[in-house]
Amino acid sequence: MKITKEYLLLYVIVSLTALFVVGGAFGFEAISVAARALIIPSATVVYFLRVKNKSFFFSGFLLLFSLSELMDLWVNSIPNLYMFFIGNTLYILGYIFLVIEVLGYIKKSPDYKNFFAKYALHLAILLMFAVYLVILLAEIERPYMDNWEYTLSMLYNSIILLLLTLATLNFICSDTQKSLILFLATLCIVFSEIVQVAYYYLSESYALNIAYTMLLVLAFYLFFRQGFMQPSKNRDLNLFKT
Repeated sequence: MKITKEYLLLYVIVSLTALFVVGGAFGFEAISVAARALIIPSATVVYFLRVKNKSFFFSGFLLLFSLSELMDLWVNSIPNLYMFFIGNTLYILGYIFLVIEVLGYIKKSPDYKNFFAKYALHLAILLMFAVYLVILLAEIERPYMDNWEYTLSMLYNSIILLLLTLATLNFICSDTQKSLILFLATLCIVFSEIVQVAYYYLSESYALNIAYTMLLVLAFYLFFRQGFMQPSKNRDLNLFKT
């Protein structure tokens, strides 16, 4: 059987995810943390080795996110305050790169010239939903943070919900297989962040730890799938066209 880019990526992700789950279940915390920290960086290496025509902003997103993930390998050596600010700053910069990538997709849409006029109602509803979620997460996090941490967390949550808003609009106006995969990936990211907040601030349940990691892994698998997809295979879905 020919080993395709997708199969190689899936093998890397499944192997490290299994090691993360098994390590945590049997009390091997160091192994579990290391496996968790290596999932996204290892998949990123596969992407850079196997994809010829790489997107600059998508590549930047992967690199920045991977750097932040790798910091967990030194979780016992780096002060928590540095971990919080440096790690989240890298995540934010990475998501900004991805936001720019999605804006580029929207700009290529046939509806781009009439985009805001045609989708004004959609945009308003999505923004209201995003603002509600940002406020909800902020209310949960606020008692556990000082002003600087709270500000950074608000910025972080705002960026990922802006990403979800744009990915949703991109899916509506592009109506293609690639835009659907990107939307599902960003949706998994948002759900992962919500579960992560619950894990850190409401209940340190191992099940929540597994859940938010699995959602993150699924999100990145979908990100890579749409990143691997060739333009010739990006078929129209005709879900929103009349």
